[in-house]
Amino acid sequence: MFAILREHLGAKVNLRRGCPGLRLWQIFVLATLQKALDCDFDRLVEWANCHTALRQMLGHAGFGDKHPYRLHTVMDHVRLLTEAALQATNAVVVARGHQLLKHIRIRFAAGPIQRWQRPLCTGLRMSACCGMRCAA
Repeated sequence: MFAILREHLGAKVNLRRGCPGLRLWQIFVLATLQKALDCDFDRLVEWANCHTALRQMLGHAGFGDKHPYRLHTVMDHVRLLTEAALQATNAVVVARGHQLLKHIRIRFAAGPIQRWQRPLCTGLRMSACCGMRCAA
């Protein structure tokens, strides 16, 4: 996945540190979030600075870590990742997920999976179910 990111970001990125101001992982997480929410950069920076779970995904320790994200730093770096780069990394992540799922299915191939062994979906019920049993 990081090889694809380095290929799309080119010589603008230090392979160990990422771009000045943001690491490669932070650029990827923020770009993915920006595309998923279809939000402007002001909202993205607000989320990066204020949302605890997102800050943990970005690699911050938690309560005491007050590293601020600046608007222009985020704009300059998130714009470097194109839609094609995110789609390529998505393909890699999905392929790896299928490999893990195949491994899990092989592990349970000795017998049928009992109802209590299946993952529990705690989300809202939808007409197109995710394939998990719902808590409600």
